[in-house]
Amino acid sequence: MANQKGPWLRLEGFGIFIEATGAKVEAMLLDKDQSYNILIIKIAAIGDLLLMTPALRVLKRNFPKTRITLLVGSWSRSIIEGNPYLDEIIEVPDEAFFKVKLRLLIPLLFSLRKQRFDLVFVWHRSFAFRFFSWLLSVKYRIGFSRRGDHRFLTHYVPENPGLHEVLEYQSTLGPIGINDHSEIDLDLAIPEEARQFAEGLWQKFELSAPVVVVAPGGAQNPKETMPLRHWPKENFAKLLAKIVGGLGVKVILLGGKNDFALAKEIAAGFDQGVINLCGQTTLKETAAVIQKADLFIGNDSSPMHISTAVKTPALSFFGPTDPLEKAPLNYKHHYFYKPEKCSPCYQNGRFPQCVSKKCLWSISVDEVFAVVAQRLKSGR
Repeated sequence: MANQKGPWLRLEGFGIFIEATGAKVEAMLLDKDQSYNILIIKIAAIGDLLLMTPALRVLKRNFPKTRITLLVGSWSRSIIEGNPYLDEIIEVPDEAFFKVKLRLLIPLLFSLRKQRFDLVFVWHRSFAFRFFSWLLSVKYRIGFSRRGDHRFLTHYVPENPGLHEVLEYQSTLGPIGINDHSEIDLDLAIPEEARQFAEGLWQKFELSAPVVVVAPGGAQNPKETMPLRHWPKENFAKLLAKIVGGLGVKVILLGGKNDFALAKEIAAGFDQGVINLCGQTTLKETAAVIQKADLFIGNDSSPMHISTAVKTPALSFFGPTDPLEKAPLNYKHHYFYKPEKCSPCYQNGRFPQCVSKKCLWSISVDEVFAVVAQRLKSGR
């Protein structure tokens, strides 16, 4: 039953709002036996692309004849390549949107308009992406409301604090009649050459189980860098000393080029037992190495989500972000979280001015090592 309230129509029981612009607006009734041309806009970041993969799987399963195209940024494209539920991937330089490069956006706009999409999912919360979807002249535009703002969408889902992002992406499928939002497994295709790289790494360094992968950095993308999400480097160094020195287990440090200096500093006190590969692996090679390892340890960042996708047992650290919304949804994952009165402080893409990181400093090396030792003892 629907209630008219000013310029909005509420569909009770679904939590979905539909913008009314004069004429009566009704929820879409799509025929699952028909073929539709659907565009998904999700430029970055790497972790977010993995978190949306269950929604892709559900969409394709319910509309098997539908053609699904993903518009994605160059920086993170490789992590989604090989996804079996995508028919086409269109790559755009990340700065086109994040730095508003009209010389890139205008040709992209006209190219996309030629494809005559029936529906677009805007899996960003910012105004800019919603406005871009409207410029595409697509009849149905579905996405998220942000602080009550959902301009340029025809259908939207309201903010739902505390709802995990995996489920939040799936909630946007409600307007097309998909209301089972229970999928949690992430999809990540690893090519054979990446698996061979990992195998060669084990042979080169004469690695044998157990092997631990640690990602001390991360939490950065073309739009922003978020060191506030890092467990302190001093703690990582002390933890490695316990793992390598106390357990005799070798550790591989992984991350991007920007993490190399951090990892080098953490590994400075070790003559052997620690292998710093930061900046030396592709995303798929990173995934293959994490998959082959026995345990992953890292911050709330893309390597953490990769560990979930490849089903490697993992430990992670949360402070400014909410683990209810971000932490992996599987039994093999253990997260550490000691919230302060101000936690979680990350809201709508912004952090407050914080210099203490008390929420992360309060996670002790000893308590983390106890879980590490227990996980390594029990095996995968």
